[in-house]
Amino acid sequence: MNEYRLTYSTTEGNAQLTIIERSEAAARKAFKANHKGAEISDIELIDTDAIATKDQERETLRYLRKDQLFSLSRLRFGTGENQFRQDIRQLCYLNRLMETEIFVLLPGRRRDDGVISAVDVMLQFAAGREPEFTAGTGGCKLAFFLTGPEGKVSAFKVYPVARGREALVSAQTDADQGRIHTVLFQIEDRSQIPLLGTAHPFHFVLWEDGVCRFLKGAT
Repeated sequence: MNEYRLTYSTTEGNAQLTIIERSEAAARKAFKANHKGAEISDIELIDTDAIATKDQERETLRYLRKDQLFSLSRLRFGTGENQFRQDIRQLCYLNRLMETEIFVLLPGRRRDDGVISAVDVMLQFAAGREPEFTAGTGGCKLAFFLTGPEGKVSAFKVYPVARGREALVSAQTDADQGRIHTVLFQIEDRSQIPLLGTAHPFHFVLWEDGVCRFLKGAT
């Protein structure tokens, strides 16, 4: 997500605030929704890897498998399986969620298999740590952040790579010149490995025999 600093005029003079959104247009729209009649005089991009707000995290989770949502709920809130089922039933009763045999979704949202797969990668890489996350842009399906034992926050971005799109995805990762982050190339098979690369630190992510494997790339 991007963080923007907006300067705007009020009856008492100029004021500033920051907004986290995925684009300048979205930031302007969010500002206008909450500041009727105020005019933006300047907007500045100050961070390209800002951590999403909780509302934006929930929007990212608009359509997930139940086991994924349960894993995230357990990491964040310590939710047990029975409590999780009860919470889902209650939210469905209030029409805030919809439930199928496998998935949980916000009403009216469409399924994005790329996001669902990227959440699997995030949970595997996090290995029991609680991630902060948001939807990606520019070929990236998901951006997430992990806090280390000394409080250092590391950023990661998941890029799915279909066969034949290796050069394009490599270029997309190099075009992302935000704060330091590690790229996770989600590949379909090992033949793609020599075709991919980026100036960022990176790993290859490959599912083999039902196991998620992370192979460190050579920069």
